[in-house]
Amino acid sequence: MIATGAFTGGGTVHLEGSAPSTLRLSNGTIRLQPHFTAAPNTNLNQTTCLAAERSSGTYTLSNGTGHYHGISGSGKFTQSAQQVGPIIDGKCNISGNPVASQQIVTASGPVRLP
Repeated sequence: MIATGAFTGGGTVHLEGSAPSTLRLSNGTIRLQPHFTAAPNTNLNQTTCLAAERSSGTYTLSNGTGHYHGISGSGKFTQSAQQVGPIIDGKCNISGNPVASQQIVTASGPVRLP
């Protein structure tokens, strides 16, 4: 992941629906809690095994560690994800490990760092 705006950092995050996630950056971590405004819109092309998803909602940031200790903030986000699943015996297997995936989350809102 790459974060830019009130702070800039790079690291990893595993987003899993509406469950809280941890942004793991080189200078610390931040807890991210998403709140979806509606169920994600998902399309699957069975021929090419391409799944595309779009969603939006709000988020809150909290429980920072390291450089981000005491962080707070909230705002809105949009999310766009694509995943290519393997085609096995001529059939799309999107439930297995993807061949490739990409997710872009754009978030905006005020952030407070002590």
